[in-house]
Amino acid sequence: PETIHKLIADSVIREYTMLRTLPTELGDMHMRGAIHIHELEYFPTRPFCQSHDARFFFKHGFIADGTGTHTAVAGPAKRAEVALLHALKVLQASQVNCGGGQGLHNFNVFMSPYLRRMDNDSLKQLAQTMFFELGEMYVARGGQTVFSSVSMEPGVPKTYLDVPAVGPRGQFVGTYGDYEEETTRFFNAVMEVSLDGDYMGKPFNWPKLEIRLTKDWLQKYDEQYLLSAKLAAKWGGAYYFNASAPYMPGEMVCTQCCRFYMQHSSWNDERDMENGTLRGGVIQTTTINVPQAAYEANGDDDRLFEGLRHRMDAARDVSFIKINEIKKRLVEGFLPFLAQPVDDEPYKMSWQDLVYDRKLRVKDEHDIMFQGKPYLEPDKQGVTIGVLGINEMLKAHLGKEIHEDSEAWRFGLRTVEFM
Repeated sequence: PETIHKLIADSVIREYTMLRTLPTELGDMHMRGAIHIHELEYFPTRPFCQSHDARFFFKHGFIADGTGTHTAVAGPAKRAEVALLHALKVLQASQVNCGGGQGLHNFNVFMSPYLRRMDNDSLKQLAQTMFFELGEMYVARGGQTVFSSVSMEPGVPKTYLDVPAVGPRGQFVGTYGDYEEETTRFFNAVMEVSLDGDYMGKPFNWPKLEIRLTKDWLQKYDEQYLLSAKLAAKWGGAYYFNASAPYMPGEMVCTQCCRFYMQHSSWNDERDMENGTLRGGVIQTTTINVPQAAYEANGDDDRLFEGLRHRMDAARDVSFIKINEIKKRLVEGFLPFLAQPVDDEPYKMSWQDLVYDRKLRVKDEHDIMFQGKPYLEPDKQGVTIGVLGINEMLKAHLGKEIHEDSEAWRFGLRTVEFM
């Protein structure tokens, strides 16, 4: 019944989005497939995905609705089991305010101060709790489990070695470098429980495990990576993030759910690192139909790139409209979990200046001042433009696929560079 309720509501809000939120031109482009605006059913009400820093909730406790008006308020956890449940409930509570996936950043590292003197059986019990809580709680989007991911590190990244570690009662208990052994042992426990699967021998669908690969860790944590490789061979998981690739900006990167990664510089620099408020995500995703542009160009390069530019401009405008919609929802108190303050610093939220400003109905509104910085900062969220069908575009435009001809390969590269 909850799913039926969602499907009916989805159809109503999609129609509202097309008729009242988006300009006619952008709605038409979506309808004819030039672009695909993801999750239209949540467009005017929710951001897309979010990555969380469990340390904030370890320090301050957990409030499911962001205000404590409708829910019980929990203080900082004293025990590992409670800290784990608080972190998992962050994903559940945020999913109610978001349309897309929820992730925990460096999770086993941030859990490590709670794990001292715990034996392997106790660590595996914690890992089981994580999998079964996220795999059984039907609290998301019309009776679904939470679309969740957990970033797992075989050891403590260099960046965190000297960072104060948040432990029981929200107190600092040394630095994360003091908990290297606990970090690695909990990594092993999570891999072993995931290998076992559930009571019926099925793989756990959630959370998705994201494992970072770095050059200096490949030998040091050979045992842990081999364990994760067994998991990949058995179930097709986990996800690997190749942080050692030459185009990666180093270890200060956060992976998120399906394909998104963020550099820490996109957050609020070192203060967020110290405060335990490294958070972020994608506020909207729009995908470009590249083959359709090729069909319409009919072999003309100039027309092809003109069509791609038009689609890219549309995706940009969709993104800014969505940002303004979410800003309005925060001002209205419509996203209470995401509006909870993370500090006492005054925060000014400004409206974007768009060609579609008259459609946004915020022309006469002034900048909004928040008494504290909200958990969600729309201007620091990412926006994603997806690229669909480069290979099919080449087949339609040049008559050859990307692997069949060097000219096709170069033209594909030129197209991606242009976009």
